[in-house]
Amino acid sequence: MSQKYHFPEGLYADVRIEEKCYTQLVRFNGELVTDRMLTESGALIRVFDGKLWYTTSTNELDEIQKELDSLAELATPNPEIAEHPAIKLLEVNTDERIQYEDVKLENIARDRFLSVLSQYEAVVSAESAPEINARVATVGGEYMKKSFYSSKGSAIVYDYQMCMATAWITYVVDGQPTQGGKNLRKMPPRLSPASTPAFSRRSRRRCSRTRALAIRVRRTSCSTIRCFAMSG
Repeated sequence: MSQKYHFPEGLYADVRIEEKCYTQLVRFNGELVTDRMLTESGALIRVFDGKLWYTTSTNELDEIQKELDSLAELATPNPEIAEHPAIKLLEVNTDERIQYEDVKLENIARDRFLSVLSQYEAVVSAESAPEINARVATVGGEYMKKSFYSSKGSAIVYDYQMCMATAWITYVVDGQPTQGGKNLRKMPPRLSPASTPAFSRRSRRRCSRTRALAIRVRRTSCSTIRCFAMSG
């Protein structure tokens, strides 16, 4: 794996990059109240001359080399920088583990998110439970790609993706409010974009089993509530 940047001579330098995508869809009592997808990226650049650390950050990834060169101009080159105790402790590693590039959230059609959201919304939409006064269903997730490069030769790139789904209710019996539900979070397996969306098969099976259960609210002698929604 080759270096991506030109590092200055006589200095230690490293670059850390994060690229994120976050998405969330929420239905509250049947109404779509949140439908958003956010993407952002940024980098932290550092230079060390044996005496001082010089740091900067940018959200423009195309400007990383320019920012790196600007920091180098502020520092004093040190031909013995590799022998500095702090620099000698730093490891050199190279690896690339990109697993979700073709199934990351921003590449998944919005209709597929809405389809999964409808499945979870069905879980909390039991009309036979009048005690329920609020129903919330949510789907979404986060994709992140991280990169690290150093003047010692490290070059590491990896990504991960976490998907989530939530079914939640609030209800009141005898004037006593309470709430309950289920929040599923899972890092999906490596999938093909032509076959399965980012949500794992296991999560969808759980959703299918849950939909078959009615929301049952029953009173106990001490007026507390047991909610059996999302059990199993």
